[in-house]
Amino acid sequence: AWARQNSFIQCENTRLLLFCFLATFPVLVGHTTAPVSDTLSVDLILFGLVFLDRSMRNIILIFRIFLGFCSAFAFGYAVLVRPASVIGLTVALLIFGLVSLRGSHYSRLTFSVVAIGFVIVLTPSIINCSKKFGSYCLQSPQTFNVILSSHVGLSGARVLWTQPTEFPGSLPILSDEKMINDFYRRCHIKSIIGFNETSFTGCLLQNPLALPSFLAKKWIGLFDYFRFTPYLERVTPSWLRQLSRIYSAFVWIGFSICIAATLQLTNRATWTTVKNNLIRNPGILLLTVYSVILLAQHTVLLTEERYG
Repeated sequence: AWARQNSFIQCENTRLLLFCFLATFPVLVGHTTAPVSDTLSVDLILFGLVFLDRSMRNIILIFRIFLGFCSAFAFGYAVLVRPASVIGLTVALLIFGLVSLRGSHYSRLTFSVVAIGFVIVLTPSIINCSKKFGSYCLQSPQTFNVILSSHVGLSGARVLWTQPTEFPGSLPILSDEKMINDFYRRCHIKSIIGFNETSFTGCLLQNPLALPSFLAKKWIGLFDYFRFTPYLERVTPSWLRQLSRIYSAFVWIGFSICIAATLQLTNRATWTTVKNNLIRNPGILLLTVYSVILLAQHTVLLTEERYG
């Protein structure tokens, strides 16, 4: 309904079709029953978007401020539930702020309220974590090792929790021989950004001919819903796996259309139209930036389909 109201979806039948598609998507049904943080975090982000949209539309000052704080709480709590969202949401809010400078003073007010509320929600956890571990953080630094995850992500595009790992100290990745030969064995990752083979970006740049294959495999793995949930990997029936992959195929088609549409932005007229639409609908801009950053994060790191 939010997308329809913002003219992101033009047709009522399209809205109903997409709703039915999402409501019957086996993996989405599965993840609402699984004790993982991804579903709750996404729900909170969607609530934050709706509150943000209502705040932008409301002409009564007190309600605009109240709805802005509701949006900030939803975004902030989404980060506390799943700290991997912190970069995506922070950058998305900053870009939303830059766009609001070109809008009305009401837009700037909404951004200010959301930004301040977002910081207020996160500050107690940051202070607590920093005191305990001696550096700025939202969770224990031992919880997640970005270097290990990015290096492991060079060996394959799917995590299979029920299989033993081939590499000591690694996560159970379904090994891809080409990815292992092209990237994993050759590169020893010590940083993400750089130009030599000790960095993730440098590792990929050293073998540019294999880069399209690498991206395709990681992105297909991100949207290949071959199990009901990760906890039911061994007992997902074959008919359900096949049904999920039919849905996944439509998701992949939609994802490909998004990439094709993005490439069209090189056309000046198209870019001008899109830019004007995004200025009028900052929630769509925020959602787009957040999604692109999350896609980039999970292209770098190991891939699980629940991230998709």
